[in-house]
Amino acid sequence: MKHVLQRVGARASARRARLLGAALLLGALVAAVVIVGRPAGVGSADGQWVALQVGETSQAIVLDGQLEPGASVNITAPFDGRIVAKAVRPGDRVEQGALLLALSSVDLLTELRDAEAAVIRAQQALNQVIQWETGADFLAAQRQLGSSRAALEAAQRRQSETQALFEQGIVARNELESVQSELLGAQSQVVNGESALTAAREKGSAEQHRLARLEHDNRVSKLADLRTKLGQARIAAPIAGVVSLPAAAAGSDGGVPKEPEVGSFVTPRETLLTIGDTSTFMVRAGLDEYDILRVKTGLTVEVVLNANPDVSLTGELLHISSQARKNTAPGEGSSRAAVFDVQVVIRDIAPQARSALRIGMGVGLRIHPEAGRTALLVPLPAVSRGADGSAHVMRRGQAGGPAGQVRIELGKTLVDQVEVVTGLEPGDEVWLPRPAEVPSVADGPPALPGVSRPTDE
Repeated sequence: MKHVLQRVGARASARRARLLGAALLLGALVAAVVIVGRPAGVGSADGQWVALQVGETSQAIVLDGQLEPGASVNITAPFDGRIVAKAVRPGDRVEQGALLLALSSVDLLTELRDAEAAVIRAQQALNQVIQWETGADFLAAQRQLGSSRAALEAAQRRQSETQALFEQGIVARNELESVQSELLGAQSQVVNGESALTAAREKGSAEQHRLARLEHDNRVSKLADLRTKLGQARIAAPIAGVVSLPAAAAGSDGGVPKEPEVGSFVTPRETLLTIGDTSTFMVRAGLDEYDILRVKTGLTVEVVLNANPDVSLTGELLHISSQARKNTAPGEGSSRAAVFDVQVVIRDIAPQARSALRIGMGVGLRIHPEAGRTALLVPLPAVSRGADGSAHVMRRGQAGGPAGQVRIELGKTLVDQVEVVTGLEPGDEVWLPRPAEVPSVADGPPALPGVSRPTDE
């Protein structure tokens, strides 16, 4: 009897458990129906459905950037040499004319002495050309020609006299032939003397004068250049500003440039340091193609320091690139909007704000453009990203029909909304999760209570 009562009690307990489970399941189904059927703007602890609306894309454009000097001057070595002194480090603020580096001038002094000797020799050569017709070589050529002509005249007289005596039979033929041979030699000497004088005269011609002048001027220019370089052995700051290392050259491996140190050998082909003029500041940022036609140069830009939001500055949109830069952002799909570089200049800076500014600090830019076009907007937290970079939302019709995940094409991104180009219609409702439940890129939007997650449409 005891065993029978135990079996009856067990059956009753099992029946009560089944009834309780059925009641809980029914309650869950009712709750799911209630949640799915909520009107727009009404949600649960996990989120809510919101209806899409058409709005203007005229919100302020918010960008991020970094402070840069308004202008920069690169510092290079004036000549090949070794650094013998260093007075600054990157990040130091210097005044115009302050010493930066000093180079050894031992080799330069040797070159300078050689150049001075070359100038002296070139000056002597130029003077000889200028005064050539009164110089020893030219006068010697003239005297030689005069002597040759006098000898020729004497030989001609002897030949004439000997010829007359020969005809009278007084002198022999061999004597006449000897005089004739002497005459030929005198004529040859005159020809040679005339050629030598002509050559001597050409050495003082206008062309030779110009060549000597050019050679002299080149030597003088080289000497002046060496003297200038010697005066630049102590490298001074050309402007007041902040010292920094030069930016990596295009095509390099992008590594940090090496800081010049005492003992380093430097050449004029390398940039040693950069002086940034911080009387004004520049901010570079990227503007996507959906906003590029809404802005123009000259617009006022609000600039807020990220490290201290109380520091607010006023800038001016100075430059807008005419060519999009190459998109290298990882994890972005091929439909990512093109990005154009913009530059904002900050000129008038209050003294109390200037003391808080440092090169490289992050800032936020807020541009108020002209009114934009209308577009279908969806809250940013409602959008999830797939593994391939595609965008998705959980959607249902305005009448509260079945919900499902759909793929959408995005356009311009605003402050807290994003434009939907295709995939949704005005009046559709999207699931907006609470902040702690924002969909991850890999998982997509969370499953709703009582609603299975369908595949992409």
